[in-house]
This record gives sequence, C-alpha cells and structure tokens, in this order.
Amino acid sequence: MRTKHDSIDIYTMDGSDINTMLSTHNKGLIIFTEHEYGCASHLAISGLVELDKPQAKVLSHLINNNVFNQTEDYEDIGWDLYFSSGYTVLNVTRWPQTSLIPPEQSMTTWIHAYPPVRDLLEVAKQNEHNHIYFASSTTIHDALDNNVFKIHDSTEIIEYDFHQSIPNDVKLFFSPPTWLFPHMGKLMGYETCMAIVSGHNPDERMDWDAGMTLQNRLLSMFDLPLIEGASLDLKQELEEIFDRSDKLMGEIEGLVNKPASVPNHMWG
Repeated sequence: MRTKHDSIDIYTMDGSDINTMLSTHNKGLIIFTEHEYGCASHLAISGLVELDKPQAKVLSHLINNNVFNQTEDYEDIGWDLYFSSGYTVLNVTRWPQTSLIPPEQSMTTWIHAYPPVRDLLEVAKQNEHNHIYFASSTTIHDALDNNVFKIHDSTEIIEYDFHQSIPNDVKLFFSPPTWLFPHMGKLMGYETCMAIVSGHNPDERMDWDAGMTLQNRLLSMFDLPLIEGASLDLKQELEEIFDRSDKLMGEIEGLVNKPASVPNHMWG
C-alpha cells in the first residue's frame, strides 16, 4: 500500500496502513545508515531487527537509487522501515554524496536531503512519535584535526542531546544524516533528539568492537529483543563482500598498470 506525504511515498510490504504501523510503534524512532565506514551501526542494529525483512519502504524522487538490477542479486530501493516492540527503526540506505569543496555541491546535497528528512519526521510526528535516536560512530574524525576532534576508542559511547549544550571538553563532528535528523526533530518539537555514537578504530573498515559496544548501549536503552547470531552472520557477510571488493580492485589495478606489449615488427 502506498501513502504519499509531500516529497516521499511510503510503501508497506503487506498492505498495512502506515499510519497505523507508526502510531502503534511510537516509543522511539531509531535511525542508522548501513553504509557508514566501520559498519558500527550496521552491525549493532543487525541484532535488533531482521535487516533483510523491511516492513515498509520510503521512496522519493529526491533519494538517489541509481541501480541496474539483476536476478542473481536483486537490490531493493528506498529507505527501509522496521517495526519491533513498539519502536520504529529506519535504515537510511542511500544519501546524496556530500562534497565540502566546491561548496556549491554541498547545496545540491541539501536540496535533495532536506525534503525527505522533513517529511518522514513530520509523518512520524503526526503519529505521536516524540523521540529520535540516531546511532552512528565517530569515523568522520579520521579526516579532521585530531587535536580538536579526537579519535575515540571503539569501546567508548558518546551521547549528544540536541536540546542541551555539549560540554566544552567534548568535540564531535557529525556526518550529515547523523545531525540532520535530530536537528530537524528539535525544530519540529520532538522531546528527545539524540545522537548515540561509538568510537572507532581507524584501521578497521569493519569495526566489530565498535558495533558491539553500540549494540549493548542500544539494548540497555530500549526493550528490544536480541536476535542471537545475527550480528555474527552479518560480520561474515561483510567480510566476504570486502574480500570480493579487494579482489576486483586488484584485477582493475592489474589492468590499468599492465605494461604495454612490445609490438612485433617481424613479418618473416
């Protein structure tokens, strides 16, 4: 069933009414993005909901879904919505590429990101949602001045309430979706607008310790059941994906750097 709300369409997988689903799962809106470097939030959330079984999809002409699908490995489009134990979980599966230089390209990101975020939070608010929690990590600190934005250990959790002033000794730099959802929620009157971020290991493109630290924190905050073994299964799946990617990149580098063959001028 399709429900239109300004710039977004929400499709429920079983034909249920999305407003009913949201209003009966309004204890908290938990948000993450599966494509974050280090995979901390992806690993954490995988133990809380069945990621391969979204119950609704959020689509918009502003959300980039440039995919060519095949039967061998079919890829779904849109942001994934899950409903469990009174909570709504959102997986931001696509986000516009954010460029700091030149600044004009950042404006394009805002044009495409603002309406879907606004409209999703608005429809949730209309269905009595009042709490936003964005699960993420501090991996973006790798690219910044670490004398200001420190590298936090994978076993650390830092929480920032957007309704409060952050202590002077804590400096955080958020990825665009990590700050935009709770910031917009604050403007819309949500009671809780929080970013919950783990530290990270810069040398780990899949940071298991950060993922489990974040998962344990979420389990202590929300009465969601733990899906035994799901995070380990995802860890193995991600390792296989990384291995295939490494192999492919090696083959590409081999082709690019292959020395030109000496032409054969001997015709007999």
